[in-house]
Amino acid sequence: MIQKLLRFHFKTPLHIGSVKLEEYSSSAKMLHSDTLYSAIIATWNTLGMQQCIPDNLTKAGQHLDFTLSSLFPFFQEKAEASPTYFFPKPLGLIQPQNYGEHKTIKKIKYLDLASFKSILQGKFKPTIEQVKKDYYVSDAEKDFDEQFMTSEVFARNTVPRYGDDEKDTKIYYIDRLFFRGNSGLFCIAQFANEAIEKQVMGALRYLQDEGLGTDRHVGNGFFELTSEDFTTLDDLKDEDATHSLNLSLFCPPDKSTLTQMMDARSRYEIVQRGGWITTAPYLSFRKKSIYMFREGSIFNTKGFSGKGIQAQGKTVNLRPDLTYLPEEAQDMPPIHRVGRSLFVPIKLS
Repeated sequence: MIQKLLRFHFKTPLHIGSVKLEEYSSSAKMLHSDTLYSAIIATWNTLGMQQCIPDNLTKAGQHLDFTLSSLFPFFQEKAEASPTYFFPKPLGLIQPQNYGEHKTIKKIKYLDLASFKSILQGKFKPTIEQVKKDYYVSDAEKDFDEQFMTSEVFARNTVPRYGDDEKDTKIYYIDRLFFRGNSGLFCIAQFANEAIEKQVMGALRYLQDEGLGTDRHVGNGFFELTSEDFTTLDDLKDEDATHSLNLSLFCPPDKSTLTQMMDARSRYEIVQRGGWITTAPYLSFRKKSIYMFREGSIFNTKGFSGKGIQAQGKTVNLRPDLTYLPEEAQDMPPIHRVGRSLFVPIKLS
């Protein structure tokens, strides 16, 4: 198994949409794993590399030969500086030491790598001085800019198309994310072998100049990709760590597996995934919707073996029912939504 940390240094602003944020005036701050999976699969189709996609991807037992985490923020002031990586806050585990600190501690959304590893080992005790708005930084003296990822709303207009002279120009607003210095988003990737690693990295390098997110046709979402080996979390296997935390959106493979993963100490949030189809000529059709477990949820995962980061989950087909589609849309290909997630073991104190 090959494990990499991939950094996305965005050279242009980024807008991330979601089912709940269909209005351009609001952008999500996290790019979920299923969005990145879909971008890679769509790129393989564009480049004529359909052989990389299993024929029965949405059938039980079939999955891609790689697994991705969602994209989380990292802070890097200059290219020569060491990045500070932030991971999602485990749900319901961070408790304030004093009642007066509750509001500040509750606002934490991300932990830096050292703090994240500490909470996975059951050793974490938060201090108010190390909270920097949405981020928890283990070294309170470290030079850190909590405004390294900011958003700004811009006005744009839609011009009437040819033949629509009677229609007026419409103004709309789009919220775009900006990253200071050399900061950006990162993810962890596991590859089954070198061949699939080359195929995925080839798709991502193609996407560097195609962009991620919304409004790519006007230059949004362009990035520069860098990668390195990642083994920092591989030593986290502990005999007492009977639970695991997901780093990606997670769709359980079946009901029996989900039942085994739930116990009295499980904590989770559910997010709806779906939206409009973004591939021509089916732009006017809406995908089916599905609910997945949000990053940072905690499950009983005694069935996992080995140590470090492991994978679990399935892929579903969100193509609309062909019965309700017009004749010209009957040849619509499958719309894969990957719910396979990376999990790390966590010790609940």
